[in-house]
Amino acid sequence: METAKVRTEEKVLQDKMENLIAIGAATAANCIPCFEHLYEKAITSGITLAEIKRASDIAGLVKKGA
Repeated sequence: METAKVRTEEKVLQDKMENLIAIGAATAANCIPCFEHLYEKAITSGITLAEIKRASDIAGLVKKGA
């Protein structure tokens, strides 16, 4: 059963990373409706405001060419 638990934890981490990457992409694309949808999805899935802010901040730096 330990293997199933590890797979579940990996899936949660994978979903979290996918959500944060999507938030970054929405930020970089200036897609406000996309960001709003992904923000709500992230909050309901347990992603913290600090994590969302960090993903957005990194996207902003990339967009500026940092």
